Amino acid sequence: MTAEHPTADTTTEPRIPHAAGTIGQSAAVSRSQPQSAAVSRSQPQSAAVSRSQPQSAAVSRSWATIDVGYRVLAVTRTVTSLDRILDILPALAGDLRIEVYFTVDAGSEFSSGVAEHIRNIGARIVSWDEAKRTRFQLIVAASDNSDLHELDGPLFLTPHGAGYQKYSPHSDPATGARTLSGFAPSALWHNGIPVPARIGLSHENQRAHLTAVAPELLDRTVVIGDPCLDRLTALTRDRDRLRRQLGLRRGQSLIVVTSTWGANSTIGQWPSLPADLLAQLPHDEFRVAAILHPNIWTYHGAWQIRQWLARARDAGLILVEATGPWKSLLAAADCVIGDHGSLSAYSTGLLRPLMLAAFGTAEVPPNTSMFELGQRLPHLAHDRPLAPQIRDAIDSVDDPLLERLADQVFEHRGASQTRARTVMYELLNLTPPPWSPLVPVPEHPEPLPGTVPRAFRVAVEIDHRSGEHRTLTLRRYPAILDNPAEHQHGNHLVVASNEPDERLAQNAAIVVADTSMTVDTAYDWAAETLGELPGCRIAAAASDDGTLFALLRDGRTISARAIDAPCDPHVLASALHYHLSNQAQGDTSPTLLITTGSQRATIEFHALP
Repeated sequence: MTAEHPTADTTTEPRIPHAAGTIGQSAAVSRSQPQSAAVSRSQPQSAAVSRSQPQSAAVSRSWATIDVGYRVLAVTRTVTSLDRILDILPALAGDLRIEVYFTVDAGSEFSSGVAEHIRNIGARIVSWDEAKRTRFQLIVAASDNSDLHELDGPLFLTPHGAGYQKYSPHSDPATGARTLSGFAPSALWHNGIPVPARIGLSHENQRAHLTAVAPELLDRTVVIGDPCLDRLTALTRDRDRLRRQLGLRRGQSLIVVTSTWGANSTIGQWPSLPADLLAQLPHDEFRVAAILHPNIWTYHGAWQIRQWLARARDAGLILVEATGPWKSLLAAADCVIGDHGSLSAYSTGLLRPLMLAAFGTAEVPPNTSMFELGQRLPHLAHDRPLAPQIRDAIDSVDDPLLERLADQVFEHRGASQTRARTVMYELLNLTPPPWSPLVPVPEHPEPLPGTVPRAFRVAVEIDHRSGEHRTLTLRRYPAILDNPAEHQHGNHLVVASNEPDERLAQNAAIVVADTSMTVDTAYDWAAETLGELPGCRIAAAASDDGTLFALLRDGRTISARAIDAPCDPHVLASALHYHLSNQAQGDTSPTLLITTGSQRATIEFHALP
């Protein structure tokens, strides 16, 4: 077996236990009739359907170009379960003997939009009724809530998150007892007969959870690892590119807010957190992104989510939609703020600094890694400044703790595709192809437009004066939000010319053109801008070479440029604002050394005729 990843466990393939030689014929387990010889419809038959065999298919093959002999059904119910299915199915890629169909069990509050997403990826959908009338050689599902017993074929059931670490929101209708999400009795049994042929686990210790629910099914479990974590790990090798595509500059830290769904989640408990972070974290040091559970998007609607987060988005929030490239964001993160959802577990697997903004303790079984995570990791405090807490989490991350928590959830890292493929081909009764499983091409986020604020409130801190260079630090905050700069002496408002908020434009000390211009064009534009905005003191525009041309209200013209590093026109404008203030006090030094985040630049100023 060829390793998919340098750290993959290549010592053993997953062994699928069966008592009678042929997979799926190992003593059909029945709660009501333990020794029943009947073969469950969920178990694979001893002979795979061949091309020449008649197929009792409601899915017609009359128009097929490639007439395959092995049909695989991917059962989806929510966007989350679809995402997990798409992590697993690449293990079958390239095999011309196999064709994959998708179906949606639309019985969930969160099924809306799933079929549309499947169509968007170009996959073929069959209705649930068609699926029930068709014999499949393999069925793959990542949700335990579907009516899986209605389907015909051997079922491979996997978790739709990071293992089995949360209680199901549905109690057992027979007993009223709480069950683990993923191990719903209705998905494991039907009329006393087991439904899944195989149950995929991410870690050996999850067998103990199944023992409490259905000990008779332990011989159907197989540890495959976690394909989602393996994809995340692969993405981290391309982290620099991901960060560039997200518009991050060197030295900026990406803070990713994650939220599961429900009242006890991050967003349920602290809905203003994205905006609060953007208001308190200097823009040149930090960027903020949010990954909300797809169920939040589905239940409340994408329009409503965007409305709720509109101010945060205008302030620079990178918001990942329900089917967006969330894995890329998590791989690119410098710090994650989460809750009791799976993305917190995945963050430990990536050794990302992790803080908790909320934690639904009542939703997490006490004998799980997730429960310990909630007890051991730092919690973000509402009533203290956020920036020092974030900096401390990044600087003092406890790698051994994160490793230990991850090791309790994820086994066989880097080998999940190989192990899942072994399970699926054995259920298919088909010899795997000679090549190693194909590694899915990493997803890359498109550059996200509109994520840079157009108005900044700027705080100025003087560091020291050395020789002819004055040195200061600029800390910029999105002006649309209440921020610390508003209360600091010497702060000023810099606004882009395309800022739609008239209030900000009218109160701006400086307006900066949103496009580059020649000097002549810049002069005409600046004169017009000062005429339209009587409160504005400086109108400035950058040329193609990065030099800033500025027209002052008193008629003077001045240029500013960075002589040793590229510099944002808005930063040049703030440097000019400070230079003019000092000049009024008799300081005639022509240069200024500024720091914004981790960037430093020497700025020189020239009066123009």
